[in-house]
Amino acid sequence: MTGIGPSGAVFSPDGARVLTFAIDMTARLWDAGTGAELACLADHRDRIDDAAFSPDGAHAVTASWDAEAIVWSVTPGAEAFGTVVARLQGHEGKVSSAEFSADGRRILASGDDCTARLWDAATGAEIVCLRGHESWARAATFSPDGPRIATASFDKTARIWDAAASGAYATFVAADGAATAVAFSPNGARIVTGAQSGALGVFDVADGSPTFGAAVGRLDG
Repeated sequence: MTGIGPSGAVFSPDGARVLTFAIDMTARLWDAGTGAELACLADHRDRIDDAAFSPDGAHAVTASWDAEAIVWSVTPGAEAFGTVVARLQGHEGKVSSAEFSADGRRILASGDDCTARLWDAATGAEIVCLRGHESWARAATFSPDGPRIATASFDKTARIWDAAASGAYATFVAADGAATAVAFSPNGARIVTGAQSGALGVFDVADGSPTFGAAVGRLDG
């Protein structure tokens, strides 16, 4: 591997390729078996903070501090391999997370403009903007079955949203500082949050009760 070391890496769904991303404003695609570089994805104007493959492995999305997420064609041998498919433009600051929905049709991104946004993965059109956080929405993710979204923010909260609407219906408050990570359990019944302080919190999605960690409750929105 060449250049500045990667700040993150993900496997393709079939495990045959690895996508790395770095502060040098590039993402690079590698053969997981040989380590050969397959493509350098270079069209951002600031560091790349996150990247993800589509469920079928044909596309990737990169999230950058240049206020943009980019969808790329990453199927080796395809005519469009390594080229830009769509630009997700609308965030007003750093974009820090991006991922595809389970069906590959939507992309969820979040950033330091305090929002998370849903996008059409094929066209780059914004579907909905989720507003409510009071500071950087550092991370966002879909529930395993798709109908919910969870976000984690520097405002010390995690929020659960209806993926088909624009309003949060629950807010989970972490007591130990900025929330920087969030994930659903495999069955979607709980979320885990990570805080800048290193504290973890686990919450029941249905009633908001904390299972453990530095959590002080739920506010319905």
